Amino acid sequence: MSGNTNNDGGIRVISESSLEDMGPREKIRKVIKNAKRGDITVLEKQLSDKEQSDLIDEVMSEVRDTKDFTGVDLDTTESSSSGGGLFARFKSDKSGEKLMIITPSSKVDSIDKDADGLKVLFRGDN
Repeated sequence: MSGNTNNDGGIRVISESSLEDMGPREKIRKVIKNAKRGDITVLEKQLSDKEQSDLIDEVMSEVRDTKDFTGVDLDTTESSSSGGGLFARFKSDKSGEKLMIITPSSKVDSIDKDADGLKVLFRGDN
């Protein structure tokens, strides 16, 4: 697997149904591949505790082996089960399934949730 291609990155949303069709290893590889491209990945369903642990192990291995890959940051936010689409789920204060956001650590300073939704602060943004 090659390192970051230095493109600006984007946001990749992986639906819950797509996640259900993937095995644990495939999910982890997809997340790492996206991060290496500089993409933020939003999973409509949080990885299991085991998958998160395996993701961290794999990322640490990749960081050791790949000079230009600095890792990922993980964050979750409660989503609403009442529908209204993905972005409505970010804004909801109702408990439900958790969305998982995985960002390349070299590109993002912080992810914050406020009353207006989700705020991602990229490095260099002030």
